[in-house]
Amino acid sequence: MRRTVIWLLLLAMSACVFSCRKQSSPGRSGGEWTVGVVGRADADHFWRAVHAGVIAAGRELDVEIIYQAPASDDDKAAQVGMVRDMIARQVDGIVVAPLDYESLRPVIADARRRGIPAVLVNHPGKDGDCVSSIITDQYVAGYTAGQYLKNILGMKGKVAVLRCEEGSPAIRREEGFCKVMGTAREIEMITSDRHSGSAVEAAGSLLSSLIGRGDPSLVGVFCPDTATSLGMLEALRDAGIAGKVKFVGFGRDEELAAALRRGEIDGLAIQSPLSMGFMGVRTMVRHLDARRVSPSVDIGVTLATQENMDTPTVANRLDGDLSRWFE
Repeated sequence: MRRTVIWLLLLAMSACVFSCRKQSSPGRSGGEWTVGVVGRADADHFWRAVHAGVIAAGRELDVEIIYQAPASDDDKAAQVGMVRDMIARQVDGIVVAPLDYESLRPVIADARRRGIPAVLVNHPGKDGDCVSSIITDQYVAGYTAGQYLKNILGMKGKVAVLRCEEGSPAIRREEGFCKVMGTAREIEMITSDRHSGSAVEAAGSLLSSLIGRGDPSLVGVFCPDTATSLGMLEALRDAGIAGKVKFVGFGRDEELAAALRRGEIDGLAIQSPLSMGFMGVRTMVRHLDARRVSPSVDIGVTLATQENMDTPTVANRLDGDLSRWFE
């Protein structure tokens, strides 16, 4: 009987140690959760805003943040290595904005096996490999942009769709946009089967090859991300038709916002990257606190125009000052 009691006590102690793993984890600091965040290159204004949102969440929620990001969005291997480093540091949770989701899946699965959950930013998860995804419904974003361009065209002609890099979440924006344009019988879409890649130079080169020095039948253009929008803007200026062709772009960027104000761009579909970063950390903390979280959190999209760009809500999303978060 005595031996049985001792075994029961040992089992109870073992269960306690296991259940308290996170409370005694070496990833903790001063009783706070430690969240590892693997972002993307801060050179892109969008991802710098996401980084700012992460900092804001860390301060508000009293969470220790370990932040890493590759110097370039071309360095997918570096991002995989950073997630592995977060696992080695035994952080309590990982928030990651994938460059290449498929290459990250094995290492995210490894983290899960080790008891480290993941939240994805700007990319949906698959097969339960993360506890939540902080996203914008990309299809709806593209559909919204397409509806706006269709409404302001009011004429027949060609619409150029400068496509993004294959594998990018922005492809869903293209699909939403093309769905709307497919209902406009007098509008012909061109370049709908071509992809420009993510570089500004590639986008400008592709556009130049399509319109030369001003195709008179070209009435509108759509770009699904910041890089292609900047490339399109540059190419339209070079062709001398900036402001003469209806242009709906996508992305939060100072140059794009200035072009919108000057009338070189008619509409910009913009996400709220600051909210994305903040919600990524907040969702992870809620999960670590054993609170219920949604498997998908939609941040939404706003269409900025000359008419609404100075309203507080749109102005903050379009070109909010981030400097205070990095002081």
